[in-house]
Amino acid sequence: MSDQQIIELLNRFFQGEITSEEKEKLSHWIQESGNEAKLEALMAQAWQQFKPQQTLPSSKAKSLLKTILERNREAKKSSVKPIKLLHKGYRIAAAASIILLLGFAIYFWINRSTKINQVVPQLARQDIVPPQTLNAVLTLGNGERILLEDTFRGVLAIEGTVNISKHAGGQIAYRSDIPDHDTEVMYHTLTIPRGSKTLKIELADGTRVWMNSASSLRYPNLFTGKQRQVEIKGEAYFEVAKNEDMPFIVKVNNKAEIKVLGTHFNVSAYDDESTIKTTLLEGSVRVSSSLSHSVSSSPRPSVILSPNQQASLDASGKLNVEKVDPEEAIAWKNGMFDFKEADIRTIMRQLARWYDLKVEYEEEITEKFYVKMSRNTNISNVFKILEATGAVNFRIEGKKITII
Repeated sequence: MSDQQIIELLNRFFQGEITSEEKEKLSHWIQESGNEAKLEALMAQAWQQFKPQQTLPSSKAKSLLKTILERNREAKKSSVKPIKLLHKGYRIAAAASIILLLGFAIYFWINRSTKINQVVPQLARQDIVPPQTLNAVLTLGNGERILLEDTFRGVLAIEGTVNISKHAGGQIAYRSDIPDHDTEVMYHTLTIPRGSKTLKIELADGTRVWMNSASSLRYPNLFTGKQRQVEIKGEAYFEVAKNEDMPFIVKVNNKAEIKVLGTHFNVSAYDDESTIKTTLLEGSVRVSSSLSHSVSSSPRPSVILSPNQQASLDASGKLNVEKVDPEEAIAWKNGMFDFKEADIRTIMRQLARWYDLKVEYEEEITEKFYVKMSRNTNISNVFKILEATGAVNFRIEGKKITII
């Protein structure tokens, strides 16, 4: 059977819709495969599709595992023979949330059940969990810094007629219901550090911005004049409120400019990436390079994007446009990792920002990877998928990850 067929059978098993014949096929494949890493990878992918936002606590995992083991010991008939473990240091905690749900696969563990209580806590300490807090900092125009994790819902600050409030989920919103031309325009900066949850902010004009980790946004407390201008570093997804009389301008790392009237788009502009990428989901945007050229008289490159197009600006100021799947670009906003034919360094840069990691390489890895799974998972589950290819392994030492 193909990998996709295996994943479909696993999904049917999770949903309680698998037939006896299908279960027999799946059991037979598990028995004959002998590829423990591949089995775990397929289980992980199937579970992430079934419950993309859910992980299983290790305490509950151990309890369920014991229950399943007891039931398996009571089973008098079984056509499945145990598969010999490939290595002694089998990582139980990393795959517990997947394996627990496959009662028929627990025969892997029958001979090791007495060691579970010792192994799981030890491995859990070596794992890295996804961000648990919102470590964002809002810096007001007067220099005051507000740590959003430490504040309650409600009004954070008042500047003239502008109210700045924190809502459910940490969302920040600016409101100015009464126009007041005497209110001083002040620039604020919202910073989302590495290892922090993402954050949504609603600007004074109604524009909504989702910010990824390791990103910052500079913007005015209210918009006046002939245009609305903000500055972004890192990555953000914009849903711009339409106002034909006041175009919305996004300055990107002093290297690019995006001009819109009202549209949905994603900007990825991290300092450690070789290109600035603008991906359009809806409407139309103009992307222009702000980089100087060797020939002073030549115009700076500029392109107009249509939906499902992505503009990439490299260090030389060259703009390239290609058709893409926009869902891949905004996977982070939807709580997912989505890598298609990505090299290990591209993947690790994203993981480093999300989990706040230090990454080192013992050698170059040329393999390309395809991974789609929830970001709300321990890092060992991501590594398990990557290691199943046989092209890469990971060593975890606190927040330091070594690629081997």
